Amino acid sequence: MAEADEDEINLESLKLLKEIFEAADEDGSGELDIDEFCAKLGPHLGVNLKRQQVAQLFMKIDADAGGTVDWDEFTNYMFLEKAQAAAGDSAADNWRLFPADFRNKNEASAYHHEQVDRLYFCGAIDKYISCGRDGSFRLWNAADLKHVKTVNNGSSWITDCLYLPLSRKMVFTTMDRAITYYDINRGSYDLTGRVYASGPMGVPLSLHVLSGDAGERVVYGDTTGATVLLLCGSRELPARDLISTDNHKDYIYLHKEHSDWVTQVRWIPEVGLVSASLDATIKTFDINRERITHTCSHHAKGVHAFVWCKAYSCFASCGLERDVTVWHGTTGRKIGDLRGHTSSVCSIALDDSLNHVFTLSIDKSIKVWDLRNHRCLQTINEDDWVRHDDSQPSCIMYDSSRRRLVTAFHRPYVWQHKVITQDRTGHREPVRGALYNAVFGVVVSVDEGGTVCVWNLQDGCRSGRFTGGHGASRVTAISFDKKQRRLVTAANDGSIKMWNFNNGSMLRSFAHDQEPLEVSEVLFERDEKRGSDTLYAAGWNAKVFVWEDADEDVVTTYKIYKGHQEDIQCMAAYPRRQLLATGDYQGRINIWGLFTGERKSWLSHRAERYETGVEKLLWLPAFSPAQRAATASAAAALTASAASLASASADASSFFVGLGQQQQQQQQQQKQQINQGLRQQQQQLVGGVAPVIVPSTMSVASELSLADDIGSHAQQQPQRRQQQQQQQCPSIAVDSAATAAGQAAAVAGDSSSCTPRAAGAAAAAEGELDVADEEPDALLLLSAGGDGMLRVWLMNHLAQGQMLCTLPGAQGLLDVVTAACVDEQASCVVLGDSAGHIRVYDISAGIDASSSAAASASFKQRAHWQAHDAGVSSVDYVPARPFANSSCGANGSSMVQPLIVSAGRDSNVAVWTLDGGCVGLCGEHAWDLDRQDTWQDAAGQQQRPPRPEAEGMFLKPSDSQMQQDGGAAAAGSPHRTSGAGSSRAAAAAARRSSHNRTGLELGRGAPGQLAAAGGDPGGLSMATLVLQGRKQKTRESMVARPEQPHCQLKVHGLDDVEATAGEILKAAADKRKAKARHLSSSVSGGSHMSSWSGLSHGSRPGGFNWRQQHS
Repeated sequence: MAEADEDEINLESLKLLKEIFEAADEDGSGELDIDEFCAKLGPHLGVNLKRQQVAQLFMKIDADAGGTVDWDEFTNYMFLEKAQAAAGDSAADNWRLFPADFRNKNEASAYHHEQVDRLYFCGAIDKYISCGRDGSFRLWNAADLKHVKTVNNGSSWITDCLYLPLSRKMVFTTMDRAITYYDINRGSYDLTGRVYASGPMGVPLSLHVLSGDAGERVVYGDTTGATVLLLCGSRELPARDLISTDNHKDYIYLHKEHSDWVTQVRWIPEVGLVSASLDATIKTFDINRERITHTCSHHAKGVHAFVWCKAYSCFASCGLERDVTVWHGTTGRKIGDLRGHTSSVCSIALDDSLNHVFTLSIDKSIKVWDLRNHRCLQTINEDDWVRHDDSQPSCIMYDSSRRRLVTAFHRPYVWQHKVITQDRTGHREPVRGALYNAVFGVVVSVDEGGTVCVWNLQDGCRSGRFTGGHGASRVTAISFDKKQRRLVTAANDGSIKMWNFNNGSMLRSFAHDQEPLEVSEVLFERDEKRGSDTLYAAGWNAKVFVWEDADEDVVTTYKIYKGHQEDIQCMAAYPRRQLLATGDYQGRINIWGLFTGERKSWLSHRAERYETGVEKLLWLPAFSPAQRAATASAAAALTASAASLASASADASSFFVGLGQQQQQQQQQQKQQINQGLRQQQQQLVGGVAPVIVPSTMSVASELSLADDIGSHAQQQPQRRQQQQQQQCPSIAVDSAATAAGQAAAVAGDSSSCTPRAAGAAAAAEGELDVADEEPDALLLLSAGGDGMLRVWLMNHLAQGQMLCTLPGAQGLLDVVTAACVDEQASCVVLGDSAGHIRVYDISAGIDASSSAAASASFKQRAHWQAHDAGVSSVDYVPARPFANSSCGANGSSMVQPLIVSAGRDSNVAVWTLDGGCVGLCGEHAWDLDRQDTWQDAAGQQQRPPRPEAEGMFLKPSDSQMQQDGGAAAAGSPHRTSGAGSSRAAAAAARRSSHNRTGLELGRGAPGQLAAAGGDPGGLSMATLVLQGRKQKTRESMVARPEQPHCQLKVHGLDDVEATAGEILKAAADKRKAKARHLSSSVSGGSHMSSWSGLSHGSRPGGFNWRQQHS
């Protein structure tokens, strides 16, 4: 009775939820978008659910990532989620199949001579029974697979077998239309009966037993499409034909609704008698009413088999198609597809306890699926088998009592179904990238093995995971779509796939008819004019492939941008000016029209050492110092006015405490007056005057509505005022509005403690302000090359560029920049290198592009530390955002400071502050993002300093520059000057001062500095060719970097010199000059040695004193 009441309550709740769902559907389309879902349906889905949690639930329900959810999708997910919760922790996705380590105790004569078509487990005798095409069935001990007995049933192959529990007999059907009974009571397996289908009856293909008050009755499906119920007993000897007359009936036809072979028949109490056929249908027959109650037509081709999941009340059926179809058992509605096989699926099995589905295709691959979320958990290919003889299975069967998957070809083979130990971080292979998703507040990481993990940034816990995205191929590139709802991955086999990362379902793939080579970079952009999303992919084809996102399983319509001769290694887009930059292995950078494919210009990235290839590209909008200064002054005015208003507002709010209804009405009028005053100040802001009032005691809802009013009122200002404001001070309106919105978004507290930049970020996070709309003074392109340096290019309005300056990028002599990103406000640049370092440049004061020296000085290094034990594969910026669980931080701040998410080849995903403080490693550490005391090293006191591989790499700064840096540090510059950071800086300065060298310390300097030192740029080509082999860069995959630098390099034709670009070029230039003098002296008849007579033993041509250099 309690269960009935519970079901009734659930039904009533479902009806109520249906009414709420229909009421939320304002346009009557039958579907809800994410805003309608969160606003109308979210409050009914749980207590204290945040919008972010409801949005994540929406994406999990929206399996096809179409942006809408209908009632069927919603109820399907909620039902499966409830069943999964009832299953408990045992239904987790950390179960895998492992080959059994049984010792083979059987001789070759015990195996079948032909393939096995049917496996059956008989629990009454604890034996596996294999039925082969050689006409025999064989019994094997389930414990150790030892062969027990072979019974020759005849010359015709066996199609199916069945155990009758009441009579303790085994039933076998064969292709000669025989139905044979064997007694297993005494273990002798004696033949007790045999009958033959006669006349127009077909060959029995599949068996099932019906048990009830009338005893046991055998039901089978045949090749004519009929379902037959046997009425005769199991003691029919000698063998005879089945007859059906008015006086005697050995069988009756239940139905003949199928038009082709019946491949499987099964009685399911909750549904009825279910039969599958090669006519592409699955029919449900009601025995009591003697009629077909439902026909499943979700298959386009023949059906081979199906399984019934009682926990989810659904079927999973397979057939001649490559996909496995999942559909509801009572309604017949299709739930989804299990996609991943590349050929027809011939066999299927189910683990009832974990609700895992096992499928076998005709190409002999086995896949394990999670029925709840339709994810592929494991794939077993031919290379995964211990013995090649067992790697061609023809059928499978799941033994739930021992948690095994049993396969067979000529003999049975066992795969143990075991739970694996939960991995530490979720990744076991090098992580290819980690991207922050601002829509859901999560970090999505992908490793080279195809494992995708979803991390909750608030606490560092893993909220989702799926594997096997690209099979045995290695993932090489990842990206989000523009709405950050779908994930795109690319592999070294040229495959590109799109996923719903919340539930692991593959949405579509992108293909081309060119040679399938490795993809180095993928990115998504949106063409606003055409209203379409576009996917860009570039790699070893030396071409850029462009697809328009279409609602197809495989998108094959594409276009190509041609212009490179070598492999494309990196790509970056700047949608504001519709520009696309690509860099190749030869050092060429092409600038394209993003949507037109027009090649606008090209740049030559010439590295000073090693290779000239372009490793990374990054567009950087450059704001001048004047713009930044105007923004800072306006923000300061807002902060001061907000602080002065906070106390007055608090007093006013306390005055109204305890008043009645009349006093509350007066309070509401007071709030309206405050709103009106703020609108007037916003009008002044648009005209170029900063407002002075930002109320801090208003509710969150009132503040958000107020911000909306501000935005709509500001949009109604005349064009003339906006143009005048842009001409006078283009950055005041944007950054001041950001600060105003940020202050309005803060709840009651110390508003003055919120920094202007943090307030602007909060406003941008709430959608009230788009900082990217501000027009920069200049556009820069950053390119990182094989020499580890970062080159800064100044681009004009025609997309033509010239090199502005060169900056340090990677740390070690043999390292390169492998990751780069910039924040939304273009205030900092973050770099990661192949040795595991992260370097942060502060450009918040603006970039002075008037000269090379001024531009270099604009990039102030904020922090530099060792972040990973291996190379950094990606870095991503996490903007500041309001606290999720509290209104104020430890220092009175109402915002979580900006963070960095980095992924490394050490299989870790880490979260850092911009100063090098460690929040933690995802999956290994747990934290609360609102509480810095839960972080691993919030102050960065334990950060690892950079490896000492940069010794002698960079040009020694001049005395004036040293004094300037020292003065800036003393005045509180962005460089770290306190604690462990100051001690490390002092130690590094001491090492530099103790390293006495005459003249310039030649290293990774600018070309002008090298020329001033006497280097000959003409020797670049020879030095590059000679030293390319020293770098040992593998084109197939990145190799491990040496732990210690190569301090000496041996080059043919040169002496042992230090591995710096200046000295290599110097030696090459001297060698050519000596050769030229030798030729000139030979022509003039002079002695060859006379040109060297003025040199001492310790000197080299060109006046370069070798001994003095190494003194």
